[in-house]
Amino acid sequence: MIKSLNKYFKSFMGRSRSEINALRNVTALISLDSLIDIYIPWSGSALKPSLIKLILNDILIHNRENIVECGSGISTLYIASLFKQYSLTKRKIYSIDHDREWIQTLESYLDRLDLSKYVQVIHAPLEEFENEFDEMKWYKTSTLNDYFDNIIIDQLIVDGPPAYKESIKYSRYPAGVYFKNNFGKNYSIFLDDLDRKGEQEITKKWSDILGIEFNFKYGDKSFVVGMKGEKFNI
Repeated sequence: MIKSLNKYFKSFMGRSRSEINALRNVTALISLDSLIDIYIPWSGSALKPSLIKLILNDILIHNRENIVECGSGISTLYIASLFKQYSLTKRKIYSIDHDREWIQTLESYLDRLDLSKYVQVIHAPLEEFENEFDEMKWYKTSTLNDYFDNIIIDQLIVDGPPAYKESIKYSRYPAGVYFKNNFGKNYSIFLDDLDRKGEQEITKKWSDILGIEFNFKYGDKSFVVGMKGEKFNI
């Protein structure tokens, strides 16, 4: 199947970027199929398969141990499933979300798939976040402090909190500020929704704050990846 798709992919040379990205997501889904053997609802707000594949590649290739997600969801399940499949019992995902009802749904899937031991789910309501950039709400820092005072973060995935309206377009900015002192010598950051101006401005701010460069991958301009330290191709 993969060989056939690779041949088909070559036939897309000269086609539009959207067509090529669509095929890349199909091949990513096939790769991900080996991790979860039950149906998982994949909504329009979830990370796309090609991005999840890059995240998993980065975890294995760069030996990421402590993963933090801002916004929990289908990526949580795939990362935990990767840990389970490879018996990576010392690794952990810290999955932050403001929506208690959604957290309960996520936890039901984690239980069903026997993945709960790999995930620390954190319910953190949104509150005003003090900064010099703009007014915004982010996860309650007094709640997060209980979990991250002594944690070295190897990978940060930012797909929350919601930022789909003009009034909340900078709501993901605090992640780079709050976690700045938790990053290790080698780490990666994945930021989704780069088709929006808010995330584009956030990327520039983070680049200045953290001293790292953010790049698109494989011509897909819907997300960026930033890395510090050792960098292999993912």
